[in-house]
Amino acid sequence: DVSEKTIQRDIEFMKFEYDAPIEFDKKHLGFYYTDVRYRMNPLTVDASDFLAIAVTEKVLEQYKNSPYSKYFKSFYKKIANIYEGKLSISIADIDKILSFYIGPVRYVSEEVMETTERGLRENIRCKMIYTTGWSGTVSERLIDVYHMKNHYGDWYIIGHCHKANQVKVFAMSRIKEIKLTNQHFEVPDSFNIENYFADSFGIFESKQTYNVKMKIMNDSVRYIKEKKRHSSEKMTEQKDGSVILEYKVNDLTELFMWALS
Repeated sequence: DVSEKTIQRDIEFMKFEYDAPIEFDKKHLGFYYTDVRYRMNPLTVDASDFLAIAVTEKVLEQYKNSPYSKYFKSFYKKIANIYEGKLSISIADIDKILSFYIGPVRYVSEEVMETTERGLRENIRCKMIYTTGWSGTVSERLIDVYHMKNHYGDWYIIGHCHKANQVKVFAMSRIKEIKLTNQHFEVPDSFNIENYFADSFGIFESKQTYNVKMKIMNDSVRYIKEKKRHSSEKMTEQKDGSVILEYKVNDLTELFMWALS
């Protein structure tokens, strides 16, 4: 129950906005698709959207050798198939104006990534062989994986370690082997990933809390003022041009590394 003008506007909209191959059939007195394979795509994009997708692809290049690369390739292939011939973005042109570098990324095998991800997604307890970073000790552990975190390009899991009987952080690159068990677990309501790392300067954490005060002088002051490194950071400018930084953190390892850098 609409007017002919409304129908005509709809047809024109389909033609110009969706490139629908619509023609009028005089014999049947009706409109039809000249390409029987055509499907109207409900998602509209313009050149700026394709530019955003292309830039995102460049950002994700750091994981081109990771287990996630196949998911990215599948996604971009679907996009390309949907909009083939409609719009184009020259990746070569983007290479001239944009680049990303976060440094070397530790290798995580596809088997470790996929098994861990399934354990996390389906709440299945995992058994893993893990090499401790500090001592190099190899041990077998039962882990309830609560969260996966990417920190400066490296992957970590946060979960309840039954051997230590506490929530701990494990570098996925140090997992030698991981398998799913036939046991399930529930993530405690009290666990919150933001709260867990609230006092951490990076990925390391402990139960002890440190109140740190640092004096920054000379040319380093300009660099220090450019960004905030921690939620607890307090900066006080001094009359001599130096600044006093104060932090409340639960591990000094990464704070020392940053200070020495």
